[in-house]
Amino acid sequence: VLLADGSDEFRASLEAQIAQWDGFEVCASTGSGREALELAAKTEPDVVILDLLLSEIDGLGLMQKLLDLDPRPRFLVLSAFASERAVTQATALGAEYYVQKPCDMELLYYRVSDMCQSVRSAVKRPAATRDTLEKQVTEIIHEIGVPAHI
Repeated sequence: VLLADGSDEFRASLEAQIAQWDGFEVCASTGSGREALELAAKTEPDVVILDLLLSEIDGLGLMQKLLDLDPRPRFLVLSAFASERAVTQATALGAEYYVQKPCDMELLYYRVSDMCQSVRSAVKRPAATRDTLEKQVTEIIHEIGVPAHI
């Protein structure tokens, strides 16, 4: 997981949280969109968790530039800024989820787990009927193009 968030404090907290998740590691972390682009090219993360408010290159610009990477990482936008236009643009650029800050870390874990096909077998998720139903509904909503926050 590559973290790109303009808040040093939030980024450090999120990095510590992800370090506790089985099957995941933070390969790089930055508050700069330009640095995130360079780090993504070097580390080839499976998932980029990013805020829209970054220095040098904003989150949407970063996503646009990361589309050229091979393999292309998956995007989860985690931002306090959640206008309808921003959500629409982020999902058009490939954001699989758009989670508004502050967020439930357990929910974030499940979202990232769902995004990581290659490590899914290494992740132990508790079986829960509600989670299964929520996942199915979320997948259907994404397939028809409705933003995740709705």
